[in-house]
This record gives sequence, structure tokens and C-alpha cells, in this order.
Amino acid sequence: MPRNVYFSQAVKSEQHLYEDLIIESLGIYGQDVYYIPRTLINRDNVLNEDPASSFDDAYLLEMYIENTEGFEGSGDLYSKFGLEIRDDATFIVSRRRWESRVGIFDDNTIDPRPQEGDLIFLPMTNSFFEISFVEDDSPFYQLSNLPVYKMQCTLFEYNDEDFETGIESIDEATAKVAYQIPMDITITGGNHFQIGEQIEQIISSDTSAVNVAVTVSSGAFYLNTTQYPALTLPIGATITFDQSNASNSGHPFKFSTTANGTHASGSEYTTGVTVTGTPGQAGAKTVIVVSASTPVLYYYCPNHSGMGSTSKLTSSYLSPVKVFGEVQQRTKSSDILSKIWVSNIGSSGTTLVKDFSVGGTITGTTSTYTGTIAVIYSDLTDTTGQAWSTDETAQNIDFELDADGFIDFSESNPFGDPSETY
Repeated sequence: MPRNVYFSQAVKSEQHLYEDLIIESLGIYGQDVYYIPRTLINRDNVLNEDPASSFDDAYLLEMYIENTEGFEGSGDLYSKFGLEIRDDATFIVSRRRWESRVGIFDDNTIDPRPQEGDLIFLPMTNSFFEISFVEDDSPFYQLSNLPVYKMQCTLFEYNDEDFETGIESIDEATAKVAYQIPMDITITGGNHFQIGEQIEQIISSDTSAVNVAVTVSSGAFYLNTTQYPALTLPIGATITFDQSNASNSGHPFKFSTTANGTHASGSEYTTGVTVTGTPGQAGAKTVIVVSASTPVLYYYCPNHSGMGSTSKLTSSYLSPVKVFGEVQQRTKSSDILSKIWVSNIGSSGTTLVKDFSVGGTITGTTSTYTGTIAVIYSDLTDTTGQAWSTDETAQNIDFELDADGFIDFSESNPFGDPSETY
């Protein structure tokens, strides 16, 4: 016998009443917390992680902490890595409240719900919790709907993420726990950098030598295993087209301003071009030095038509290599001298790791003030401005110095048998 239609649980008015009661209960028994969405900056699609995420927004919400007798998890324990605090908590939030306060603004994800990896800041304990799992079907359709999200969270471990939410109690977490590099700065006219602004130093344009492997298959040139691709040649770079592979025999690699070169009544382009060896033999290569006057080129084989198709070689200036970081602290020695502590250091315009360099000019992206780096302190040379200077209990330098006393770093394997020298 089917259910009585007069006792249906899918009545919108009853669902709204149930949600209103939940929201009121959360307002009475819950805690005011900040929901902080994670912003992905440089996602690694191979490992499916983001090593350089940031937190730019914070939304005040009421949530209920399901744990009534304290945080769960393993608690405080000692391991080989030192003291670890492994607190867990379960936060409950109304779907309607989350969607009205966060969901309509959060466009970082296709699925409009709390996301694993986002943070919850609990002002009561001044701690951050990272969402590890979102349970969205408990309680299970009591009124044919799902009124709450249950977020299982673990205590957040800071990993050099950047906090720029505009909430002082949240943003100061960066200044307290971020790894900071102290440096002395010379400026002019008392134009000191602002705390919280980003500074940049242009290192250079990455115009290092570029090597391209040339092979031949089915009557076509392959550059780095791709059939006659179009390439952008960095201005100022030296490009080496390596023809040492045996498949290049009988196929010289030439340039022309005309597609298909001499086969289309064009001529060979030779400005800045050096040819070495015989194609298909060891040491064979065609080298071109790219300048601002280098025209759009086409590569071709003078012996066989169509081997380069109509693929272009276009010269272009590369984006400058920049090193950037955020000013966390600043002390003024005079109108022309100051000391700043910089965190969240990164680089752009290159795939290589770059650092700030002494003597270089730095520019504040907000103030537009400029200065020159006079000294960059290392952890060991700066005994007054430690990398974690805001942490009164930090003893990073002391630990490092003590470690040097009982670990022999002159050995290639200091953690192995003392007799081992390999």
C-alpha cells in the first residue's frame, strides 16, 4: 500500500521551518567562525596539488562544533619530528546560510559547496582548521532534503601560504609563522616600504642558451619530437638546433624569410647563423643568435621540399625575471636606512629558483617606492633578526648551531656509519 499523500515529508513549508530551527540553534549554541576559501595559484596537474595557494577572502558564519568534550584526534604527541599537535574537529553549518554568505561569492569551484582544503578560523582558540572531508547527507533526508554540511577538519599546518583576507586576526598569521628573510635597505627621501605590500626585484630576462633536438621522419622535420612546430625565439638567446641524430643525414637545417625557402623562390637567411658539422653525424648543429632585428623565419631542407611545412620562427622579448615577496615587518633606522623582513618569496618569468640579490633595486608594488638591497641576512649570520623573529619561542639558530656540534657535515654521508666516506 502506498504512503498517504497527506503525510508527505517533502512539503516546502516544513522544510523551511526545519531549516529555520537549525539556523536558530546554530545561532544559540554555535560559534562565530570565519570560512576562508583556498585560491589556487599554481596547480600541479600531475600530482593534483597546489604548492602556492593563497587565502584572499574570509566570511563570518555561525557553526556548531560537534565535539562536546574537546578536540578529537591524536592530540599532542612527540615524534621524531618534535612536538606535533593533531587536533580534529567537526563543524556543522546550515546549507542555506553557507550558500547565502559564501556560495554566491565563491566562484573558484564548479561545485557550490564547502571544499576540501578550505580553512575555518576559530577565534575562540585562535586556530585554523583545514577541511579534510565534507559530509553532505547527514542527517539523511529526514524531510526529503539535506539541511546542513558536516565538515570534518584537522588542525591546519602552515606551509608558506599567503593570507590577504583583510581580517587582521587572520592575516597576522602570516607574520607570526611564515619564514622571513631579513635584509637592510637603503632608500631616498624617507620613502619606506609599507608593511604588507609586495616588493619586486627584476633580475634579468631568461636568455640562456636553448637547445632543440632535430630529427627527421617521413620527410618532415621534428623539433623536440614534435612535427614541424612553430617556435618563439627569445630575443638575446642563442638557439642551437642539434642535427647529430642519424635521421638528419642528407637534410641540412636552413632558415629563410620565405616558407619552404629556396623551393619557393626564397633565399637562405644567414645573419647570426653558424653551421657546424655534417647532418646526421656527431657535433652537427645549426646555431642562430636572435636579435631584435631577426625577422619571422621559416626552416627548410634545401634538398627536399616541404620538410618544414609553413611553420614560423618568431622572435620575441621574454617577460623579465622577477623575484617578489611580501614585507611582514619593518624597522626604520633613518630616513635612508631601514630593515625589512620578507616572506612568501617567489619568482616569475623563469622555471628556475631565483632569490633576491644584494645591490639590486627593489620596487614596492603599492607605494611604487624604490630601494637598494644592502645586506641579506642568513639564518646563521643574523643573530638579532632570526627568520622567525616574531616567535618568542623559536630557536632555529640555536638548533642549527648545536647540530653543527655533533653532526660531521664534512662526511658525504653524515648520518651513516662514521667509517663511511662515500
